Amino acid sequence: MSRAGIRKIPVFLLAILAAFWTGAGLAGFLPLDSAEAQAQQPAPPPGKNETPAPKEAAKTPAGQPAPGEKAGEEAGEKPKLPGRASTINPETFRMMEMIEKKNRELKKKEEELRVKEQALLALQQKVRADLDKIEQVLAKTQEQFALKKDLIEQNINSLIKVYSSMKADDAAVILSTLDEDIAVQIMSKMKSKTAGQVMSKMDPKVARNISQKIAGRGAPQPAAKPASEAAQ
Repeated sequence: MSRAGIRKIPVFLLAILAAFWTGAGLAGFLPLDSAEAQAQQPAPPPGKNETPAPKEAAKTPAGQPAPGEKAGEEAGEKPKLPGRASTINPETFRMMEMIEKKNRELKKKEEELRVKEQALLALQQKVRADLDKIEQVLAKTQEQFALKKDLIEQNINSLIKVYSSMKADDAAVILSTLDEDIAVQIMSKMKSKTAGQVMSKMDPKVARNISQKIAGRGAPQPAAKPASEAAQ
C-alpha cells in the first residue's frame, strides 16, 4: 500500500489494527454492559473501607432527665442556664434602682392626689346642691311671707271695718283680748274719733300700752277721751 493510501485510513481504524497486532482485541474499545462491568470489578476486602453504622442513641423517656442531668442533680449541682455575663456597671444598676424607686413614689403620690381631688369634687357638688336647696327654701319662705303679709294686711283692713262699725264698748272688749301688736295695727288705721271712743272703754293700762306702741310706729296717736266724755 502506498503512503498516500495509508494517510487516507482513519485514525480509529489504525487504533483497532494496532490493538489486534498487540493482542488486546476489541475489549478496550467496546463499552461493557453495566452489570458485567460491576461483576468484573474486584470486591473490596472484608473489614476495610467500611463505614461503621452509627450507634443508636439511648432513648430517654419523655419527662425524665437524662442520666447525666440526674447525676448532676444528685450531686447537688444546679443546672446551668445558657446566658451571657452581665455587663451592667454596679453604679449604673444602683442609679437605675433609685430611678425606679422615685417613679414608684411619684405614682403613689399621683394616686393620692387623684383620690383627694375626687373627694374634694364630690364635696363641692354636695355643698352646691345644699346651697341650691337652701335658696329654694328661702325663696319659697319669702314668697310665703309676702303672701302671709298681704293676707294679714287684708285681714287687718277687714277687721278695721268690722270694729269701726261696732259699738265702742264691744270693740274695746274684743281688742283688749287680742295680741297687742294686732290691736296696734287695727287701732292705728282706725279713724281718730272711732279709735278714741274704743280706747276710752278699754282698761287704762291696756290703752296706755297700745298708745305707746302706736306712737313708736310713727302713726298718729288718737287722743283718749275720758270715760265721762265718751258716755256723753
